[in-house]
Amino acid sequence: MLFGYSVKPRAGRGHLIFDICSLLSVKRGYLIFAICTLIFLTSCASAGGSEHNAMLKVRTKYIAMSEVALSGRITADYGDKVYDYVLSYTGDGDRGTLTVSEPAVIEGLSALIENGAVRFKYEGALIDTGSITGGPATEGISPVAAMPLFIKAWRTAYIKASWRETYDGTPCIAGEFVLSLGSDQISLRTWFDEAGLSPVHSEIYNTAGACVLTMNNE
Repeated sequence: MLFGYSVKPRAGRGHLIFDICSLLSVKRGYLIFAICTLIFLTSCASAGGSEHNAMLKVRTKYIAMSEVALSGRITADYGDKVYDYVLSYTGDGDRGTLTVSEPAVIEGLSALIENGAVRFKYEGALIDTGSITGGPATEGISPVAAMPLFIKAWRTAYIKASWRETYDGTPCIAGEFVLSLGSDQISLRTWFDEAGLSPVHSEIYNTAGACVLTMNNE
């Protein structure tokens, strides 16, 4: 018995040596295959680990910042209504100040955003902004509050996936986040430029899995 194989001597010593060498060759082939498979799996795991580590660097960056400044275009498409804003936000995700640049009819409008609630700084302004979560506007999330929502996701949400991808010509590290808001779970995706880990493009998906909001940063 040799390596699980039964060796029966043939006539002459040379035949026995030949059979043993053949068995060793088979065993060596299996060993080489196993090593190659292990190397392949390890390299795949290392690649995935590299992307996850890059996303953890994104998280570390935004956790360390006392305030985050964002500016860009927010577009929310609910099928029957489309909302389009150019906004600037400065805050920590829980509390901050938002300024509207577009549309022109409300240019310069500022608001305080705290825990998802939008409070305009002067009376007489009323904006119908819809609801990301699909509930009533007072219970859902306004698109004008999307920027602090992204910041909260980058800092604390579950990182479901991470990958590298070029977006609009910019090499990016991208991530999918799952953020719990009450009884809802919101899925968000952001593409960060690899050079400075700044957001390039972001998306929010509703509870049905449809993309309802995009943010393109300046």
